[in-house]
Amino acid sequence: MEKISIGDRIELKHIKSKVGVSLDENKYGSQLVNYDEDKLATITMPIYKGRVISLQVGDEYTLSINTKDGFQQCNARILKRYVLKSIYLLDVVFISPLKRSQRRKYYRLDCLFEANYRLVSEYEKILRLRLNKKDFVDDESKYLAGEELLNMKVQWDSCLISDISGGGVCFHSKQSLNQEDELELDLSLPMDEGVVRLKLMFKVIACTKKEENRFPYEIRGEYVGIDNTKRELIVRYVFQEQRKRLGKL
Repeated sequence: MEKISIGDRIELKHIKSKVGVSLDENKYGSQLVNYDEDKLATITMPIYKGRVISLQVGDEYTLSINTKDGFQQCNARILKRYVLKSIYLLDVVFISPLKRSQRRKYYRLDCLFEANYRLVSEYEKILRLRLNKKDFVDDESKYLAGEELLNMKVQWDSCLISDISGGGVCFHSKQSLNQEDELELDLSLPMDEGVVRLKLMFKVIACTKKEENRFPYEIRGEYVGIDNTKRELIVRYVFQEQRKRLGKL
């Protein structure tokens, strides 16, 4: 069994209810506090949309543990809920062996803030592709293509970001979008050093209509062509926010 470490981030997914109620569709973030290298572990109670979630004793969850060597995954049962030195904790027992998961190593942060997005046209995609490949007969043609891209009229729409990670985001929009649509996201992250504005290219993986409200469509997707500097900044933002939330418990 590969080693997991105190402080590793955890994502929990509900798989069985002790009392037979409907499964919770949300995925919750937690952190490993203690582990006896056998089957018993202590984790923090998850925080979702600013409140502590008291998971039901006896319920079972899939734990995806973000280790330094990648994700490890197992199923676990909640044994006990309690508060120790103002920290809300859960004791759990692993009911399946830890196995390496193939998922990407990015912790997802539940959040709620407004941003903007726009749909990228097919013609704009072609221009961007040509500029990236330097597919021009001379410098003047390249300059004119760059000017056309810069001056292209675009329409921005508002959205609500509900989770973010180093791999992608989930947001809620007023309009339905199609799988494989390419977007540009414009968002601002409140970092410790100040607000940082980012513009990111994004590809839609799924669009689901959730409920009748201001933003009824849930859009999930991943970044396209993101550079390491921007990705590392997002990952740092996620861990800063998680640290702040744990500190308030």
